[in-house]
Amino acid sequence: MITIKDILPVGVEHNGKVHRDFELRPAKLLDNIEAIEELGDQAASALRLGTAILARQIVSIGDIPRELITTDFVYQLLDVDYDALEKARESLQKKLIPPKAPSKKPE
Repeated sequence: MITIKDILPVGVEHNGKVHRDFELRPAKLLDNIEAIEELGDQAASALRLGTAILARQIVSIGDIPRELITTDFVYQLLDVDYDALEKARESLQKKLIPPKAPSKKPE
């Protein structure tokens, strides 16, 4: 599975330590379904839904236990750290979709 690794600008404090290294995986259809089920009526908010999906894409942040990285956990991130995760998600998406070959013009 393809992932992307990067570093959060500020990081997350957990157990007296700031964690900045993160790894993100592609979103799966199940991530979308689970996020919609989790949020219920709040899934109508694109930002909330995107955040719930992103929480599921995070493979790791430092050595914070994966089970602690939930939607509510991501809600508590600073904007700059959330933006870094979003940027990584966009980069990962670009890696997954191969560039289109130039189309040949009929002669």
